[in-house]
Amino acid sequence: MPSENVIEKIFEQGISLGDKPALIYKKGTRYLKVSFKEFWEGVIENAASLQKKGVQKGDRVLVFVPMSLELYQTVLSLLYIGASAVFLDAWTTRNRLETACGIVKPKVFIGSAKAHLLRLMSSAIRKIPLKLRGKFFSSTSLNRQSFPPAFASKDSEALVAFTTGSTGIPKAANRTHGFLWDIHTALKKHLHPDFNTVDLPTLPLFVLNNLVMGISSVLPDFNPARPADIKPEKIISQMEKCSVTSSLGSPAFYEILAGFILKNNITLNIKNIYLGGAPVFPVLARKLKKAFPKTTIEIIYGSTEAEPISGILAEELLGSDILNGLPAGKKVDFIEVQILKPADEPIVLKENETLDAYLCAPGEVGEIVVSGDHVLKYYVDSPEAFRENKIEENGKIWHRTGDAGKINDRGEIFLFGRVKNRFTYQGETLYPLPIEQKLMEIKEIAFAALLPHQEKINLFAEPKEKTEGKAIEQLKEKIRESLKGFNPDQLIILSHIPRDPRHHSKANYEELKKLI
Repeated sequence: MPSENVIEKIFEQGISLGDKPALIYKKGTRYLKVSFKEFWEGVIENAASLQKKGVQKGDRVLVFVPMSLELYQTVLSLLYIGASAVFLDAWTTRNRLETACGIVKPKVFIGSAKAHLLRLMSSAIRKIPLKLRGKFFSSTSLNRQSFPPAFASKDSEALVAFTTGSTGIPKAANRTHGFLWDIHTALKKHLHPDFNTVDLPTLPLFVLNNLVMGISSVLPDFNPARPADIKPEKIISQMEKCSVTSSLGSPAFYEILAGFILKNNITLNIKNIYLGGAPVFPVLARKLKKAFPKTTIEIIYGSTEAEPISGILAEELLGSDILNGLPAGKKVDFIEVQILKPADEPIVLKENETLDAYLCAPGEVGEIVVSGDHVLKYYVDSPEAFRENKIEENGKIWHRTGDAGKINDRGEIFLFGRVKNRFTYQGETLYPLPIEQKLMEIKEIAFAALLPHQEKINLFAEPKEKTEGKAIEQLKEKIRESLKGFNPDQLIILSHIPRDPRHHSKANYEELKKLI
């Protein structure tokens, strides 16, 4: 049986690209370029060095290295020797770190000098047997023939990425060697990359995908742990100096860029922008098209477990009636999508039982469930996470996205928010997202969030400018007029609505509960 190690499929292609830049990044005041040949030679030397230091095939390795040349060479070196790389978000809290380590039980910790300070605060890190830092280059000249990649089956663990479960407990997504290749194939089919693309991705997984596709990546000059604190002038300077033609990231990232561009009357020539990780609404789509008038802007709908599910161009959002759901575009051809009747409990089918009895009637709103080669099948050591998030139908595995939506007969998906946030109002089941976004069409409102909690409907609004006294009551009146008879139990004006820490684009409902 031939090895399914993903490195086997990409190593020779990488070396053959020679002097073509693989990674471009800023160091001090200079931009450095690492060619594909240099990059992959570094991977093989790094792999040999890691092995000498005691990293073994099958080890889970917790990686705490910033978005950098070292990060990507380290990750691919681990796959080369048959170990698996474990990732946590840059914003991870101590409790989340302890929980995650308890789930995956890493045998090795690799981190920057700063990351090793975690040993002072985390007993879980201190318990990891082998701790390494920095670069690991071997002095010996090696090649694939003298030091081949470790054997791996398509089901061998490659990357473990954490995503938050419905209970707030992290889920460890098991990205196997076969699954990584399926993700790459899906993204390649959907994005149709140009070989001459110079891409600036803000999400680490997409840099890995670019390395596989032979596309040059510019590493963004920002801190991923603080996505709302980017310096737009730095990013724009990078895009111009490095001749960036494409970029992918969160809506919050591009909203900041667009605001800076419009304020300073800047023209930025970029061919494609892809947004993901959070919904994009007509108000933002309009702003982005104004800032990037000649750019093709696509919003990709997906999740940690399934990327992509669908895609839509920004201009197609303009003029849409948000109360009918947020358009997310037509589903990709290589995924199956069904709409499940809303349910809070796990769904376990009996032998030979089908999903049919659990599905919504055509046009009804329910939970979006998906199945396909690039849809995650399993979590690491967590039968409970599988039970909560997956449905097994006679050998086929469906992923429950937790997103409320509907799909029409043309395969177009419309989003309504999270299923768990649905509520009953005057005998009708409603979802927060259309109401939140109706508010954001009010010019004075920057952000909104609706939270049913403790049998009350709480509506939060964040003004664009400081608002107090009589102005607050005037704004509340404008909100009530906009909602056409929908009357929440509480209408609360906040100077800042907490956002999700990963993309800074969605409301952090857990934090909002503390404010009620």
